[in-house]
Amino acid sequence: MLAYALGKEDGRAQFYVDGAEATSGSRATVPYQKNKKRAVHSYPVDVRKLSSFITEPVDLLKIDIEGGESDVLEELRVADKLKLVKATQLECHYIPGFVTKRLSEVLALLEGEGFTTFVSSPSLPHEAVGRDALRTCMVFAWRDS
Repeated sequence: MLAYALGKEDGRAQFYVDGAEATSGSRATVPYQKNKKRAVHSYPVDVRKLSSFITEPVDLLKIDIEGGESDVLEELRVADKLKLVKATQLECHYIPGFVTKRLSEVLALLEGEGFTTFVSSPSLPHEAVGRDALRTCMVFAWRDS
């Protein structure tokens, strides 16, 4: 296990943990949490690009980084490392006004790199989605060949 946050560039950043939920952690969703008047604790962390760790084929890349997944995917694409990934599963977040990368953009990036995609959402079709609604879904992507 390596003690780094992942991002689109190497450096340092603040890592935030929801005061009411010790197992939560994020760099991307903190503005949403603060807007909801939730207690948030922060810690300085080193940030690394995932591409620097991918040097050979990867059977399954699992990404669950609370709103930062699109930055990491884009960085892998730019570094030409997505071609080494055979399949990926990621939790994709959309928080209007805070984490705003649309699911369609994430799917377009993956499909543009040769992946077939499937999306599963825990939201029921009749649930209202408002401006303040935090939504997540699981994206599965794989190469047919």
